[in-house]
Amino acid sequence: MERRYFQDWLDGVIDHAHANDGAGWADRFARPTLIVSHDRRSLIETDAEFAAKFSAWRGLFRVYRVTHMLRTVTDLQPDGDARVIGTYDTDILADGKRVMPRFRSTKVLVRQGDIWRCCQLTTGMGAADGYLFHTEHDGTRAPGSPQPSPTVERTKP
Repeated sequence: MERRYFQDWLDGVIDHAHANDGAGWADRFARPTLIVSHDRRSLIETDAEFAAKFSAWRGLFRVYRVTHMLRTVTDLQPDGDARVIGTYDTDILADGKRVMPRFRSTKVLVRQGDIWRCCQLTTGMGAADGYLFHTEHDGTRAPGSPQPSPTVERTKP
């Protein structure tokens, strides 16, 4: 995957969010998806959990009157033919003004057939925003869950 396609992938996720297309948004993620933050890990495994996360993001958009969520690729590392590790900065804006500080995250995408899906997110958001991405699953490696990547584990904002 080239850098521009990773950027297009990130933009497509946000397009689904702004269009209130929860199904399209959720289809961008593998089952399960491992979430890693500064303070914990969790898994998002079910359609209901993805729907709850989408609803939480839409709630943030409403509360802060978000007009733009800009993600800019800063690094992309191929990891075989069907896996890439991409790092990007996120700016969340309301009418051109930041609603929170810029943060850096990393996503691991895997190709499943002809579709690239996120199987792991290491978020640069703070613990107070954990409701946006964490579930009650503790993120320990369960049968069938993605193996965390050491490259992703070391990424810090």
